[in-house]
Amino acid sequence: RLQTRTELQSMMMDRKDMWTSHSILIVDMSGSMRRDDVNGARCRSDGVWMTLARDYIQGPLLAGQRSDTDLVSVVVMRETPEVVLTCEPTDWFLFNKFLEMREWETIRPYGHGNYMPAIDTAESLLMLNATGSCALS
Repeated sequence: RLQTRTELQSMMMDRKDMWTSHSILIVDMSGSMRRDDVNGARCRSDGVWMTLARDYIQGPLLAGQRSDTDLVSVVVMRETPEVVLTCEPTDWFLFNKFLEMREWETIRPYGHGNYMPAIDTAESLLMLNATGSCALS
């Protein structure tokens, strides 16, 4: 039995045949995400991270639709892409990480968004596991 989340992450990187899925999320964190036009959120970026935590992690975990063999990577889209999470198991720890991303001290929207480099980065993350047992999204 695994003792820590770090051990789980290490095992998942070594045993890619155990991955159920790998989802790569591209999140716009350009300067426009500072606007405060989203009901129930301080700004657009706050709304995105809350929605991802609630709808992409919490809901499926509670419904038994995702587990720690469903991995998530996140690419932040700005002028240059930044990978902020790589192959994270879907669990309550990831839920809390998404909530932490709401804070501008953790990740701040700025600059211009550039889609193509972010998509290229997402494609390289998808190629981390090309086994037939892993659904890619």
